Amino acid sequence: MIAVIYVLAFLGGFIIMSLELLGGRVLAPYFGSSIYVWGSIITIFMLSLSAGYLLGGRWSVHQPSLRKFGVIFISAALLLSPLVFFAELSMQWIFEHIEDPRYGSLAAATLLFMLPTIILVVI
Repeated sequence: MIAVIYVLAFLGGFIIMSLELLGGRVLAPYFGSSIYVWGSIITIFMLSLSAGYLLGGRWSVHQPSLRKFGVIFISAALLLSPLVFFAELSMQWIFEHIEDPRYGSLAAATLLFMLPTIILVVI
């Protein structure tokens, strides 16, 4: 059982790092790959990591169980699935309304990556 927890924690971290690196590729067609875009990605991931660690630390004290751990992991996967299907539409809408790459990339990174990252870190 301990090995399963370690494997899931490793996979959560791996997914977060992969998502961060792919985030630059997702935002690049609309906002470029400037320092503003990467700054937005890093900012959103650092905020998400902090919030996820805070929530995870608080939740881990209250009746930890493997079932609770699995539910959080599955909910993170479900939150990542809209990224695949709706990223293009979201990026198009944000680009049409916020053309400045400083603010547009920050809004897009927040919309696409914040919630899944927080949930993955709670694990």
